Amino acid sequence: MGLYQLTEQVEQGKNRVNIDGRQGWLLSLDVDDGPSEAPEATDNFWSEVYHLPVCVKSPEVTDYANPSTLTADAQLALGSLEHAIQNHDYEALSKICNVPVMIDYLLIQELVYNVEVAAPRSIFLFKDKGDALWTFGPLWDFDAGYDFDWAHMTTGHTFFTSYRETVLGTDPARHVSNYDYTSSFFTDMWKSPEFVGAVKARWKQIRSRILAEFWPETRLYATAASDAMARNARRWPIDKQYATEINRMEKWISSRVVYMDYIVDNYPTGH
Repeated sequence: MGLYQLTEQVEQGKNRVNIDGRQGWLLSLDVDDGPSEAPEATDNFWSEVYHLPVCVKSPEVTDYANPSTLTADAQLALGSLEHAIQNHDYEALSKICNVPVMIDYLLIQELVYNVEVAAPRSIFLFKDKGDALWTFGPLWDFDAGYDFDWAHMTTGHTFFTSYRETVLGTDPARHVSNYDYTSSFFTDMWKSPEFVGAVKARWKQIRSRILAEFWPETRLYATAASDAMARNARRWPIDKQYATEINRMEKWISSRVVYMDYIVDNYPTGH
């Protein structure tokens, strides 16, 4: 019938998001699950500081000690993270958030130009019970990355046209970006010199591994699925060839890494 990919969904569990099912928090920042698009839901709210659409994925209402205060308590818990980001206080943020993971998470979003950050959609955050740190992730849903052409999505799926666009921005704190409406929740920390310095240092650590390690790992999947992709193309013919698109993807990523060097090197140092 076609070529399929099966995955586990993002949810609380020992082998998924391993947090306490009654006292930990797993939140989704997603306009489709938020109060605007799902007003009838009882597990969503607008965040306190940045007015983000938030849905509580865990705990379930029936598992929570005080079901009537579930969303209010989640809003309060997330608010502490929002205030730290709004104040762009690196030391304060480090006490409540896993900053290295946050940096990796945001660098990946920009590397693949995942425009869903701007909505936002499919952005997850979690923390375990007690004094556990807020953690960005798991990563999820990248079908809108790699310069996907939204304008013609009903007639074809086109990627990889330009590698020079940004979602967080060349100057994130001032929203100098193709998506200048991306929430400041994702960009206010670029006002912190310490944070910008940590971002630059982390990029230097990982940039050479993208093409040397990560892309070859990706090609293994393409090789393993090559026969199935050929059968899929015969069953569902479209105006694109798998081999061509995979080569375009490699070229796009290669160019993007070089462009990211320029972006990261030229991030303003904060204020």
